Amino acid sequence: MISDKKSVQDLVHIFLEKGITDIVFSPGSRNAPLSISFYNHPDFTCYNIPDERSAGFFALGMAQQLNKPVAICCTSGTAALNYSSAVCEAYYQRIPLVVLTADRPQEWINQGAGQSIQQGGIYTNFIRGSYNLVQEAESENDLWFNTRLVNEAIEKTAYPVAGPVHLNFPLKENLYGKENTQASPKVVKVTSPEKNITASQIQELLGEWKRSKKIMLLTGLSLPDEELNSAIQYFQENTSALVLTESTSNLHLKESITGIDRLLITLSKEEEDEFIPDLLITYGTNIISKKIRLLFREKKPKMHWHIDNSNDLMDTFMCLTRQIISKPVDFFKVFNQHVNQSDSGYATRWNARENRLLELTEEFGAEAELSDFSALQRVHKSIPEHYQVHTGNSASVRYLQLYARKNYDMFSNRGTSGIDGCTSTAVGSCVASEKDTLLVSGDMAFLYDTNAFWHHHVPAHFRVVVVNNSGGGIFRIIKGPKETGIVEKQFEARHSVSAKGVCELHDLEYSKADSLEELNAALQSFYAPSIKAKVLEVFTPAEANDVELKKYFGFLNDNI
Repeated sequence: MISDKKSVQDLVHIFLEKGITDIVFSPGSRNAPLSISFYNHPDFTCYNIPDERSAGFFALGMAQQLNKPVAICCTSGTAALNYSSAVCEAYYQRIPLVVLTADRPQEWINQGAGQSIQQGGIYTNFIRGSYNLVQEAESENDLWFNTRLVNEAIEKTAYPVAGPVHLNFPLKENLYGKENTQASPKVVKVTSPEKNITASQIQELLGEWKRSKKIMLLTGLSLPDEELNSAIQYFQENTSALVLTESTSNLHLKESITGIDRLLITLSKEEEDEFIPDLLITYGTNIISKKIRLLFREKKPKMHWHIDNSNDLMDTFMCLTRQIISKPVDFFKVFNQHVNQSDSGYATRWNARENRLLELTEEFGAEAELSDFSALQRVHKSIPEHYQVHTGNSASVRYLQLYARKNYDMFSNRGTSGIDGCTSTAVGSCVASEKDTLLVSGDMAFLYDTNAFWHHHVPAHFRVVVVNNSGGGIFRIIKGPKETGIVEKQFEARHSVSAKGVCELHDLEYSKADSLEELNAALQSFYAPSIKAKVLEVFTPAEANDVELKKYFGFLNDNI
């Protein structure tokens, strides 16, 4: 049985034909025609998550792994606004979502009716496409118009770049009518021929390449891609370019700079000048390292190519000279055929520095006292390489950049770098991938998103390490907050809350560590199979963490 509303019937058919089969619902009455239709169809998998904010991020995590759109569906009113953070993150991280918001009849908006707000265009600044469907469509023209909008919206989740779209669906009562029918609306197929870079364009690029003695490839936020990884590996091995990656670049190369801040902190002013490339090549979106952003904005590379299949200019370093509109994997597969090895000593020098810094990091960590640095270093070493890893967006993701790279894939909501939704995203990712998944989180991000567990979909193989330093420890590391006199009250938001209560509430297996010895012992069995998800909470001293990190950077500078 399916809803008796014809536009709902058409929507279900188009979703199925276009391969959108995962729908994350939040409870409500106004979206009943949609939930009735999808839940009663055997080819759809439906999830129910009460908190729309968590539901949005859960779906984001799923789409991130499935590499295809996932739909979220809610009732009318502020429920739609609760999706905003996840929609915004999906937009900047380029994750395909279809946002279905049920709406009240349009004639009753702003007329004192309950759960009635202006829902059309509510995600205007961070959406690939926003559509208001015709209310109670019955005529051939209205039904055609709605199916056309649905087809167009779904295509916009993928082209020219992936992202979220919004379908606002005004629905009148009766909301619970059903019938046994088979809709067959028009499904539009879109063919997008690939555009290859031309021979003349290659020659133009080679001219700039050959004029550059110091060439650097810097990679930003990217999803795992084995084909791209192979192309970059070939590029690294067969050119003189220096390759800088971040953990969220998801590249696993034989040789590259994997800790950008770790390297930059050791450069003298003279070495900074020697480090600046003649030609900077970038792809991916957000760069975590603030140090390299500031350095390149001050001491600009002569040329900067950015490779992206969007024509939006991303001039992160204020030195962009060329936008190459191409998928990075397609570009490198072609460009690799035209470049040769010519060792200028540039990459060799800095790769040697990288190897020495990794040795010093191990040496320092072996003697370090309990802190965020030493705790996370031990957690990092313990992670089985078949795991996928999610991180919080503040200190956690930055610390994990400092250690020797391991071959696990890493995900972090660095599209907007907000505190909300880290846990929900990781849970959704774990559900969709069916892979063993670890979330490494600070206490603030974990406590902010506890509704991530308020449903019945949390897999038993999901793991969380919470580093609890009693507040936002990042504000003791960055310049400024400590000098205000209100760092604890305002910036850190100092607290004494433990994750234990959250685990008891949601039936999660809980353990804790108050020392490095206890942490090492807890990690021994942490990844073992269990009948429910596990949370390991590590308590670190708030006042010592920034001191220990400064000691680490000082140790590197003293011994390099």
